[in-house]
Amino acid sequence: NSISNILYALHANQLSVAGFVQGLLNSKELHHHIGRESLLRNARNICSLFYHQESHESVSKWAIGTATKIMCREVTDLSHERHGLHFKASAATVEQLEGQFMEMMATKMRTVTPLLWGLISALL
Repeated sequence: NSISNILYALHANQLSVAGFVQGLLNSKELHHHIGRESLLRNARNICSLFYHQESHESVSKWAIGTATKIMCREVTDLSHERHGLHFKASAATVEQLEGQFMEMMATKMRTVTPLLWGLISALL
């Protein structure tokens, strides 16, 4: 069968499956493009298959860690003055906080922090 043949070829070349995939993804060689694109195009399905194996705990930890890093970057970006969310808390009125500011903040969060916004929405 073709999978056995490929595994045999990898072994004959002293290459593990993981080493082959890593090498393919890191390769800059033009003729490796088709294999790399296939992996990238099917990444979601591949991750789902990994999740449904015995390795699901390590896949979950990796996914949560990656999502956490992305959301931290989103919040850092959101905190930049260019987004207009800075104000002097001691001078803010209740009307400002409850009215336009909250609407503007929600709009900014939806656009600047889409992953965090999706998580908050899912939890509510």
